[in-house]
Amino acid sequence: MRVLTRLLALPLLVGAVLGLAATGASAAGVAGAGAALAAPTYQPTSPEAKYVPVSPCRIVDTRTGTGTNGTPYGSEVTRQYYVGGTFGFAPQGGKSGGCGVPVGAVAIAAVITAVDPQAGGFVRAWPADESEPGATVLNYSTHSNGSGLTLTIDPDSAQSLKVKNYGGPTDLVIDVNGYYVKPMAAMVSGSGALYSGSSRAISSTKVGTGVYDIEFDRNVRYCTAVASPYVTSLYASTSTFAPTSVNAVRVYVWNAAGAATDQYVYLTVDC
Repeated sequence: MRVLTRLLALPLLVGAVLGLAATGASAAGVAGAGAALAAPTYQPTSPEAKYVPVSPCRIVDTRTGTGTNGTPYGSEVTRQYYVGGTFGFAPQGGKSGGCGVPVGAVAIAAVITAVDPQAGGFVRAWPADESEPGATVLNYSTHSNGSGLTLTIDPDSAQSLKVKNYGGPTDLVIDVNGYYVKPMAAMVSGSGALYSGSSRAISSTKVGTGVYDIEFDRNVRYCTAVASPYVTSLYASTSTFAPTSVNAVRVYVWNAAGAATDQYVYLTVDC
């Protein structure tokens, strides 16, 4: 799949999408067709997460788990749970094989339920790579009580959620209704280097003059990829069938004469 993009008034477009200075692509900066610009003043902004719904699915149930995960929560007990991927769910009382949440998700839409608590209490939940917060996600009395909410999780780990109970004891159930994931987007320099604001891009390689392979954290075959050069007089096209990897998009940049040209380029991928 090759998507041809002719960009008119690109400084405004890039400035809006990436937070780049519009003056960086002024006429003085692009005196020659395909002339290399200085590095953009600003890194690209972090793309907003998008919501992906899933059929209601259980990831935790202390009534059906095994070992420690198969016992009610005592007071001030903390446990860490798998949320993304396909491993580790059955022992924590969840659906075997997981609920379709990918490792890399930044949050989940969930319902946490205290089941048959013996005394009142409250629950806290937070990303596994962060410190315990002071806020609670569920308050319960001596009857089963649930709370629907969005939980932030650690995108760099499958075992990405910590939960701590105060009070009880009580059994606990966590069901997932959807997840949030950052879109795939990358800013690449003329030399092929990834900018730090890129989202879900793993690596970038300059294959040849004006040719770049940008690898993401998932298979991108048959996805839609759009590349935008940083210079108004240049063109770009993409292929989601890069020969290096099923996770990579190949980007081509050239000038009006058809000559391959090294230049900054912004890439978005939608699957």
